[in-house]
Amino acid sequence: MIRVLDGRKFDFTLIENDLIDDIERFDKNDLLCYMVLCRYANNSTGECYPSYKTIAEKMRVGVSTAIKAIKSLESKGVIKIHSRKNENGGDTSNLYVIQNINDENKKASTVPPVKAENENIKDNNSIHKNKKKYTKNIKENNGNKVLHNKHNDSVNNNFTNYEEKELESMLREKQKEKFGDVQSFEFNPNFKI
Repeated sequence: MIRVLDGRKFDFTLIENDLIDDIERFDKNDLLCYMVLCRYANNSTGECYPSYKTIAEKMRVGVSTAIKAIKSLESKGVIKIHSRKNENGGDTSNLYVIQNINDENKKASTVPPVKAENENIKDNNSIHKNKKKYTKNIKENNGNKVLHNKHNDSVNNNFTNYEEKELESMLREKQKEKFGDVQSFEFNPNFKI
């Protein structure tokens, strides 16, 4: 009989499953930041006070990315931040209090869905081209409809009363005019006329 002995030292950090499972609310930097804060947190109080530099180093990112992640976690109700002062009245690292992930703070940070303004383009309509996801919506601009997507704030053309297929066809033709009719040609929704 073969026996396996576990010689690991159990020095570990607990992470709530809800944070890992909720991919809609928490991105990778949120998760990394949360893990670092949990790693430093007092088990009884949930308090910790690592510096921005320490958080960034443990996350393996820059300080500005760490600060964005901290603010994101605060806005989602996962942590509370209290600024601290040293004996001379100068700033020192913040005090972070890790909050319990419960139904109340899940509801508080949920953003309501936005409805499309045009029946031809439905909520969460996506195009998967060139291995990128383009989410489209329509905004009014001086009576004309302007096509937008999350990777390019605004396509520089105004389109009025065209169906989605017509717009795609027009863009394909413009791309062919500019680059020629190539067999391996792939449609690029970010193409600028």
